[in-house]
Amino acid sequence: MKSYFKKNIEKINKNYVTRLEREIENYFKLCDAENEKNQTKIVKCYTVSGLCLYLGITRSDIDAIIKNIKSKHIIANANLVIENFIEENLLNGKISASSAIMVLKYNFNWTNKVTKDDDDTEIYIDFGMNPEYSE
Repeated sequence: MKSYFKKNIEKINKNYVTRLEREIENYFKLCDAENEKNQTKIVKCYTVSGLCLYLGITRSDIDAIIKNIKSKHIIANANLVIENFIEENLLNGKISASSAIMVLKYNFNWTNKVTKDDDDTEIYIDFGMNPEYSE
C-alpha cells in the first residue's frame, strides 16, 4: 500500500489526500506506541525521513506533494508535528541538543541568530558550526 503514494503523486485527488492523512497519522501512532514502551527515553522519534520511509516515498516526492494545493496542508501539518516533537523533546532533555539543533536546521530552516545588545554590539548565538562565522 505504501507504494500507492509514490505511484500516484501525479494524480493527487480526494482519495489520495484522505489516504495520505490516514497514513501520516498511523506513522505518528506507531512512533508513540514504541515510545510508550520506554518512558525514560525516546526510541522512535518523529522524523521527516522516517515518515518518508513509512509512506514509501522520498524527500523529492514530499516536494511534489507540497506543490499540489490539495495536499499541501497535510505535509505542512506533518512537518509542524515533527518540528514540535523535536523541539519539545530537546527542551525536556529527551533528545540531545546537538542532534535536535542539526535536525531543526536541516529540515525546518532554523538558523543561528545575530542580535545586538544595549550598546549595539553584535552578539552571535551559535547552535552549531556555521562556516560563515568559523575561523
